[in-house]
Amino acid sequence: MKQKTSDSPITRRKRYRSANGTNRVYRDGYRYKLKQKIVLSDGREIVVVGSGKTRSQCEENTKRLCKRKLAQSGEAANKRESLADYCQHWIDNVKEYDGTKNNTLTSYRTALSKRIRPLTQGLDIRSVKREDIQKLYGEMQRLNLSFYVVKDVRAVICGALDEAVESGILPSNPARGVKLPPRVKKDPEYFTADEVKKIMEAATKSGLKARWMLAFYLGLRQGECLALCWEDIDFQSEPPTLKVRRTISRVTGKGLVVDAPKTPSSYRTIPLSQDLVEELKRHKKAQAQQRLIAGGRWDFGDFVFTTPSGKPIDSSNDRKAWVALLKVAGVPYRKLHCARHTTATLMHSHSVPLLTISRVLGHASISTTAEFYAHVETDTKLQAINTFSSVVSE
Repeated sequence: MKQKTSDSPITRRKRYRSANGTNRVYRDGYRYKLKQKIVLSDGREIVVVGSGKTRSQCEENTKRLCKRKLAQSGEAANKRESLADYCQHWIDNVKEYDGTKNNTLTSYRTALSKRIRPLTQGLDIRSVKREDIQKLYGEMQRLNLSFYVVKDVRAVICGALDEAVESGILPSNPARGVKLPPRVKKDPEYFTADEVKKIMEAATKSGLKARWMLAFYLGLRQGECLALCWEDIDFQSEPPTLKVRRTISRVTGKGLVVDAPKTPSSYRTIPLSQDLVEELKRHKKAQAQQRLIAGGRWDFGDFVFTTPSGKPIDSSNDRKAWVALLKVAGVPYRKLHCARHTTATLMHSHSVPLLTISRVLGHASISTTAEFYAHVETDTKLQAINTFSSVVSE
């Protein structure tokens, strides 16, 4: 019988490792299984074995079985659980498996660890009142937290309490109907046309001009731009097009994760101008040379923007490159997302219809474009007023 060598595909296959202190999902025939031990308050132990067609399905089924066993034993009914712990359960066991985006899960976990836990210490899930939620929102307002941070907190609190109602822990959700503090609206920043020209001149010297052209010309989100693959760009069509079909972000404990775009409307096909096509072709040629230099170290991915070894670029490194670019251009610092604001603002100020801008940016609604992105410059306002003045003066 022939022995398996060290080069065998079986021995080279990467082993699945579970987190420290947890049991490991194992394969049993055509299904995955996971064994968990539940220790009750009286010292009794219950062994639960869950299964599923996939690892994630197996883990989810096992958690549900554990919850059911606890309920049957009467343990869950008598167990005190803090509001923060139940919010953790909602994120880990409900939202983790219902298709919620990784970035949203990260925002929820941040809201839980930094805001909900510190501000709700000692508050039991069964004793939460409407006044407790009002007090929480008021405390966050006193701390002058961003409206969007408070919004994430509300999403976690309301979602967890809805789950508690469904599970029979609460008769109703005390957070429903509690209003958030009023949002202080700030005018989002954007770059002027002259500043964009300076940034593009600096980008030409950096060797990554295509990256920043896509940010300004098409208003692509950072994750959408870094997740672009060459198969998404069609140079042969008339006109040439670019398809937005995925996004990439760093998720704690998982590394860089490629995911679906933000919303269904974020899937879009955008025509490319001639200068964009030429710059992308130059970039592809430079990448081919870089690939030859890297040789066997190249990752053999299809990403448009990569590290010297062919791997996708981390968003934090992309932001560092952005800061360095603005410094070279001599333009005051603004967040990278302001490039997207600039796309809408400059298009709008040059009479591009809002619906067209909305389709280019991939907004779910034209109202989003109008409210948050398409800022009307002073010159455009003055032109409108002068037009009205000339009409009524005739």
